Amino acid sequence: MMLKRLVLGRRQVLLAAVVIFAVSCGRDGAEPRGARAPLHILLVTLDTTRADHMGFLGAHAGDMSPTPALDALAEEGIVYDPAFASAPLTLPSHATLMTGLEPPEHGLRENEGYVLPPPSDRKERTLAEWLSSAGFETAAFVSAEPLRRDRGLAAGFRVYDAPAPKRRPEGALALPERAAHATTGAALNWLSSLAAERSFVWVHFFDPHRPWESHGGRPAAVAEASGSPYLGEIAYMDGQIRRLFQAWKEKGLWDDTLVVVVGDHGEGLGEHGEATHGLLAYGATLRVPLVVKPPKGQGTRFVKRPARVADIFPTILEMAGLTAPPRTLARSLMSPDPECISYGETVYPWRQYGWAPVRVLRRGEWEWVAAGAKGELIHWTEDPSETTDLREQRPELAADMEAALLALRRRFRPTKGVGRNRRPHGGLHAPYLAGAGPEVPDEPPAGRESTLV
Repeated sequence: MMLKRLVLGRRQVLLAAVVIFAVSCGRDGAEPRGARAPLHILLVTLDTTRADHMGFLGAHAGDMSPTPALDALAEEGIVYDPAFASAPLTLPSHATLMTGLEPPEHGLRENEGYVLPPPSDRKERTLAEWLSSAGFETAAFVSAEPLRRDRGLAAGFRVYDAPAPKRRPEGALALPERAAHATTGAALNWLSSLAAERSFVWVHFFDPHRPWESHGGRPAAVAEASGSPYLGEIAYMDGQIRRLFQAWKEKGLWDDTLVVVVGDHGEGLGEHGEATHGLLAYGATLRVPLVVKPPKGQGTRFVKRPARVADIFPTILEMAGLTAPPRTLARSLMSPDPECISYGETVYPWRQYGWAPVRVLRRGEWEWVAAGAKGELIHWTEDPSETTDLREQRPELAADMEAALLALRRRFRPTKGVGRNRRPHGGLHAPYLAGAGPEVPDEPPAGRESTLV
């Protein structure tokens, strides 16, 4: 579903991204030259936020940009486009961001029924654990149930401020959440007493997730001009981001702060018949905004290239002066990426309906989307709507992409799968890099054909 009055449509934005892709894939990365480690790191994650709904990537509602605060950050920083998440769900995508591991490696495959084990029971440290051990004061302010404290991502954070758990009515799809103004208020209250010389702060906003609420002022005007309450929620969130950034500047921290803003996943908005997210693995739900603002005077040359949410983990560690552990795909955005591939998956169809999981491999200008024995070959830079399957026209390439996806999956260390059920299993403890048990299956159960591809 396209907005009624977008100045640039999704195709135009993606074609602009192709220019970056074509000239940068495989180029040398940046080398820190006289660089100093940032004194402060501010990570802002935007839940359910599509890249093509950002003003700095071409979206406008009438004569208004929906995201003036993020547009200003983009002018000051570096925009990585396209950037892809590894899962169209909140918990697995954030787990990838915080570990640099893909979902089959960290084991958190869906929002419900998975928790990150305590540090004593796993082999890898999270981003917060790395930075805390390096002397950074750590604090997180999250806005929704999938990231509540008992899911495990609180490890390494001295302060982990999350909404109180609430019981959902039977069958309810809406997740308990905290509005952006409340989350921002909690973060600013903490910031007012910050005295540490170094800090790592994570702020998570959930407002673009359904159900959409109406807001007054500029967000209402954006929603009205675009005909999209979803874009109105993005505008509301952007207003709170402006408030957050302004407080950072008034505190005198902005010039010494590395700022990273990234979406965790997108939203279907009717594309491929998916209104929300979780069932499919196309660009509508996996392509996300990513902006990096280095500290002033950092002296680091960045190279624009296709990026993954997983790349944020080694990028922050490297810029903080730490040596990031090796990862299957994740690379620092300051380093070359010779493979230029990304992986995405969703096991939500399997756990909820008994359908095959969906996986996608993007390599260069092509992507292979697979569900069980079915697959699609898509030239995504030429077909940004991802509606034309070119398997029959390019059978050799299709076979090569299918084999490449299987080869990549063999590079992942499998984690224990969970029982297939129409309802999630609450409280299941998924081993972290344990390598125990079977992988999530490719094929749907007998008698249940996947309708996803």
